[in-house]
Amino acid sequence: MTATTVAPVSRIGNVAPQALGTILITGGSSGLGAATATAVQAAGGTPLVLDRVQPAESVAYEHVELADSAAAAAAVDAAVEAAGGQLNGVFAAAGIDACGRLDEVSSEDWERVIRVNLLGTAAVVRAALPYLRLSHGRVVTCASTLGIKAVSDATAYCASKFGVVGFTRALAARLRARSASRCSFQAACIRTFSTAGPSSTSRRRMPYSTLRRMLPRPWSLP
Repeated sequence: MTATTVAPVSRIGNVAPQALGTILITGGSSGLGAATATAVQAAGGTPLVLDRVQPAESVAYEHVELADSAAAAAAVDAAVEAAGGQLNGVFAAAGIDACGRLDEVSSEDWERVIRVNLLGTAAVVRAALPYLRLSHGRVVTCASTLGIKAVSDATAYCASKFGVVGFTRALAARLRARSASRCSFQAACIRTFSTAGPSSTSRRRMPYSTLRRMLPRPWSLP
């Protein structure tokens, strides 16, 4: 039997596939963000990670506190300029939670969830749009099943993810006729350090087919 190596590319119709390019990933040091960074690298692309924690893998990285919108925007510019000024996609994967009913979570913790999950996402996307318009790139935001269905002990997280869904839909209306594309997906339970605990060493690799559905496909954009 002869082994066959399949190149990490995809094709739509008769249009030739193109390189994945440079992908900015928030929260790219752990969980879904880290899996995406690994998949981007494996597919021949260049991941740019924005996070408070340095990634375990050797990828381009900018330290940033996403609760600070000005710092988030500055980190986007720094990361992209360091990569040569080219950006083909953004995946806003960063997210935190403060579990509990409204009267059980401090105002500081509650508002921090909003700042990171919603305002941080908006700040990163806003800063990235000028680059994405040039490359006809794509924005992918990470919502949640709790962005479409509320539960009583996740008021901050639900508020932030409902906000991400609304933000992405509004952005879609804005960009529909412009040279950038956007989408959001609702993630269910994902095994990360926050769900499995710090003792977990499990790390799942993202299938290439999933990555291709999420991230830029330049031949499909205006």
